[in-house]
Amino acid sequence: MRNMDINIFLMKRYGISAEVIKNKFTSFDRLYYLDENAVLEKEKFYCDYFNLSPKDFAKFVKEIPGVLVLNPETVINKSEYLMKEFNVSHEDLCKIFRAEPKLISLNQNNFLSKAEFLMNTLKLSKKDVGIIFRNYAKIFSFDIDNMNGKLEKLQEIFDLNKDELKQVINRFPNLLAQNMSSIKEKAMFIKQTFDLSYEELKEMTINYPTILSFTEAGLVEKKQNFDTVNIDKNFIVKNPRIIASPANTFVLRYKLNYVIFGDDSFLKRGGQFLFSEKKVWARYAYLKENNRLTSLSKLFFSDKQFEKREGVDSERLLNKYPLNEKVINYIEQRYTALQKENTKSDEVSI
Repeated sequence: MRNMDINIFLMKRYGISAEVIKNKFTSFDRLYYLDENAVLEKEKFYCDYFNLSPKDFAKFVKEIPGVLVLNPETVINKSEYLMKEFNVSHEDLCKIFRAEPKLISLNQNNFLSKAEFLMNTLKLSKKDVGIIFRNYAKIFSFDIDNMNGKLEKLQEIFDLNKDELKQVINRFPNLLAQNMSSIKEKAMFIKQTFDLSYEELKEMTINYPTILSFTEAGLVEKKQNFDTVNIDKNFIVKNPRIIASPANTFVLRYKLNYVIFGDDSFLKRGGQFLFSEKKVWARYAYLKENNRLTSLSKLFFSDKQFEKREGVDSERLLNKYPLNEKVINYIEQRYTALQKENTKSDEVSI
């Protein structure tokens, strides 16, 4: 097959533009020795071995045209090395490569050097590095000097010691992909928005560094929601994961939980804000109607747990007990009444 023939085939087969062919493929001379059958054989290998769809493989080819000339045996050996070295399953590896195709072109020494850098610089265990690889393998394509510079900058911005820096990266390695000037600006915005001291900002960042990934508009909206239901700043500092709750449903979730528990004691439990208000209401209505509300913990079971315990699936409950306007009005009224009752009780106690 002549050069022009392989170009036309690749463009038709994988939806690759002529510009991409020109910019990425011209440096891979070995591609021109392939014919249509050879390309299709490689496609079958990758799709079978990594459980790829044709669309996934097209992404592979667009980003890393060299996959078409890699020896399948080399790919398999590298995959087996990574599974063993980072203690990940083949299924995990498939997900990693689907998300970051270019990792497949990196050699074993690259992965080993990045792992050693993370372990030596942050005192991470091999298990820690394996978790990072599973959750954010992209980090293994980063330049070591660049990563080192960002780690030093993070320490400076938040006044972190080595152990605190380790916690931050363990919890949110994605930070190493960010621009540190932008991170500093975001940190100062969070400090101002939530009226934090530097120590409080540091504490929140260590415990929940993902906060640095939220947009400024999103953070402002979440802060307004917290103010609406009078959530104390100290609670937010100690429980920063509450910021992950959806801004558009937070207030309703808060009021629903307040109605269910009778006060704000649910705040001590943590995690309730990550559960769908529709699902919590449906389970609550069902259990109460059938005198099965023996424990409020049931409301926050996984779907599998709940169905096993109660013999009814969430879909059925959502249809039978919808969180409609009538229910929302009830929640609002009951919430207001409970607040008044609890305020009077507090005044009597004082």
